Amino acid sequence: MFFISKYYVQKENKDSKYRLKCWEIATGLQKIDGLTPSNYLYELANKHINNECTINEVEEKIKQYYENEIFQP
Repeated sequence: MFFISKYYVQKENKDSKYRLKCWEIATGLQKIDGLTPSNYLYELANKHINNECTINEVEEKIKQYYENEIFQP
């Protein structure tokens, strides 16, 4: 028997209260796993919450950050 699930991409919500709650959940889950979110992540989250950038832009900036800052000698 196969279980088929569909991946649903939700349109970005512009409500700052909703975005804040999502970021609180995301950073809270990291803390539960013993991880500490970086100050850079909090900066990007605040920009996203305040509608200064989209979640796609946040994702791209995080990828660039780790490619340039973490994995480069």
